[in-house]
Amino acid sequence: MSLRTLTIVLAAISAFGVGAVAVTRADVAPRIDVIRIPDGGIQPDVTVDATGTLHMVYLTGEPSAADIYYTTSRDGGQSFAPRTRVNSQPGSAVATGTIRGAQLALGRDGRVHVVWNGSGQARPTPPVLGDQKPGMPLLYARSVTDAPGAAATFEPQRNLMTTTRHLDGGPSVAANDAGAVYVAWHGNALDGPEGEQARRVWLAVSLDDGQTFGPPPPQGRAGAAACG
Repeated sequence: MSLRTLTIVLAAISAFGVGAVAVTRADVAPRIDVIRIPDGGIQPDVTVDATGTLHMVYLTGEPSAADIYYTTSRDGGQSFAPRTRVNSQPGSAVATGTIRGAQLALGRDGRVHVVWNGSGQARPTPPVLGDQKPGMPLLYARSVTDAPGAAATFEPQRNLMTTTRHLDGGPSVAANDAGAVYVAWHGNALDGPEGEQARRVWLAVSLDDGQTFGPPPPQGRAGAAACG
């Protein structure tokens, strides 16, 4: 059986907090294998690279103050490598709801990029104007490239919400082999009006493998509200 044909078709969490990953293999008779996430993890996000290695992040702990872990599997999920914590501050992730779990993408040289909704105790916090409350940050961390695979370590987490507030819904991340990283989220402009009717989708772009991100311009026409 060739792991190159491994295709992820589902990553799910049950109502009882039991996480599982379902995979299908294209070189055998159609079949779905449901695999329990290590450590009782929940809200997984999974991708498979060109070598057939499965990369996964998942959350553990209290839903309002969770931790994110990263692991890999080279045998289609039959076994997983030792986990690595992604968030540099314990309890700085949110697992509340079904759309706020961490998201990952693979970039140049196999670097792992992860984004997530920060918890109420997460640091650093977003900037504020006047008497605004900081709210929850949009956090990002990338792996250190001299420690590839499951042994990867991650740089300290960073907040990408520098000109927006009221983070809601789940963020998304994409990356490519040219060193570009894209992070999208939903919220209000820092200096804009309150309310969901004023919320927009924002996109921060890095062209140096996530080392720096430019100011996030809003996506879509002005005045078009985005629902979380």
